[in-house]
Amino acid sequence: MYFSESDVRSVMKNLAGRFPQSEILFDVVNVWMSKNSHIHDSVKLTNAQFTYGTYDDRAMENWADASL
Repeated sequence: MYFSESDVRSVMKNLAGRFPQSEILFDVVNVWMSKNSHIHDSVKLTNAQFTYGTYDDRAMENWADASL
């Protein structure tokens, strides 16, 4: 959530290539939360912000297939 979609995509592709047949567990926020990170308890008192969010966390499964 702190990285851009292209950075998240790159990390996922690299992990999938390095660890084939593995499962990756991660946290993800939806698009609304990424656009409103300033109200999130863990972020609102810092200069951090959420950059990436998705409504379809399973879409990432196809990112690895596209790179192999």
